[in-house]
Amino acid sequence: MRKHLGIALIAIVALVLPSCGHTASHSAANGTSSSRSAKTTREQHVNTHWTEAKSHHLDQYMNQFGTEMGQSYGRVTKNVEFRWYNMSIKQYVTKGSNILVGGKASKVVWFPKKNRDSRTKLNVLSSYVDITSHVWYLFTYSSKDGYRVLVTQKRARGDGLVPFVQTSNQQLRSAFKKIVRGQTIKSSSTASNKTQASSNASSTSSGASASSNGTTAVVPAKQEPQFPAAMQGTWYSYTSGSDYEPAGYTKVVISGNKMTTSQGDTTEYTELHDTSEYTAAERRFMDCGNYDGFVMDEYRSDHWGKTDTFEANGYQWFNVRGWYQSAGDGESFCVINRSVDGQTVPVLTTGYGAGTWVDKHMYRTPELAHQQADVDYPGDVVQSDE
Repeated sequence: MRKHLGIALIAIVALVLPSCGHTASHSAANGTSSSRSAKTTREQHVNTHWTEAKSHHLDQYMNQFGTEMGQSYGRVTKNVEFRWYNMSIKQYVTKGSNILVGGKASKVVWFPKKNRDSRTKLNVLSSYVDITSHVWYLFTYSSKDGYRVLVTQKRARGDGLVPFVQTSNQQLRSAFKKIVRGQTIKSSSTASNKTQASSNASSTSSGASASSNGTTAVVPAKQEPQFPAAMQGTWYSYTSGSDYEPAGYTKVVISGNKMTTSQGDTTEYTELHDTSEYTAAERRFMDCGNYDGFVMDEYRSDHWGKTDTFEANGYQWFNVRGWYQSAGDGESFCVINRSVDGQTVPVLTTGYGAGTWVDKHMYRTPELAHQQADVDYPGDVVQSDE
C-alpha cells in the first residue's frame, strides 16, 4: 500500500512541477489557495474541553472507584510501564497504536496535547488499568460518538490490536460525563456495579463460568490474604530529596490484597497470596533450593507477595516478602495514631531490615505529607541508632 502511494505521489509531483510558477503567481494574486489550506489544517482539530484539573478529578475518582470495586487502578501515560498480558502498554501507547472498537479498527490519538485534539480520530483523554484484575479503561472523545468509556479484559489479537467495547458500567459512564462538565461526583457503588465491572468486556474471566442458559455465573474466588483494614486506602509521603531518592511524592494505594506504589514515572504492583498456592515445582524450589530445570514465573516474581505479622519496637507489624524470597526481611507496615497539630491522625509507617528500621511515614493527604516530610516521631528506630 505504501509503495503504491509513493508511486502515485511521484506522478502527482511530476504533473505539478511544470506549472509551479504559474500556480504560485495565481495564489499570490488572489490570496486564496494558501489560506484555504491553512483553514483545512485547523479544521482537523476539535476542542474536547479536557483539562489538567479534570484529569486530576478523574484520578481521584478512579482511586475511589478501585477501592469500591476491590481493585487497584494505575494511570496509563507514555512514561509509565504496565504489562498487559505479554504486551507493553507503554510501547503500545507511544507508538500511537490503533485499537478495535466493537470489532472495527479505530485510529487513535493517545493523550492529545492542548488544542491538538483530533476531529477525525478517537481521542484517548485518559486511561487506567488494573493489571492484576486485567481491566483496562479508556476515557475517550470522538466527533462522531462524543464522550465514551471503553473497556477491555482481552489480550491483543494476532494483528497486534487490542479489542475494546463501551463499558456497561453506568456509574463509570455517568462519572466521566460529570467530570467533563466540571460537576462533583458522589460515591454510589453497588453490588450490581461490581458485577458489571467484571463482565463488561463481554468475556468470561477466571472468576466466572458459563451456565447452561448462556449467562455468566459468578464463582466465588479463593480468599487471598488481605492488607489490614487500617491500611486500606490511599497514602502519601514526601521527600525533599537525597543521594538515593529524588525529591517528590510517593503514593501508595492499598485495596484488598493489592498494593500500588507510584513514585515519579515508576509504578510497582504487589498482590498478596497464600503460600498454599505454590506449585509443586515452586514448593521444591523453596524447600530445597532446587535450581535444576526450575524457571521462576516472571509475573509472580515481580508482583506476588507472601505475608507474616510480628511485633517489634512496641508495635505490631505486617510484613510482605517476595513470592520466591527465602532470605532477607522484606518490607513491613504499621499504622500508628500520631498527634499532628493537636489532632490525632493515622500514619502508615514503613520499616525494613532486621531492626525494622523506619523508612518513611505516610499520610492520607499530600498536603499533610508535605508538611510532615522531615518529622520523626518518638519511638522511631532508624538504622543509624543501632
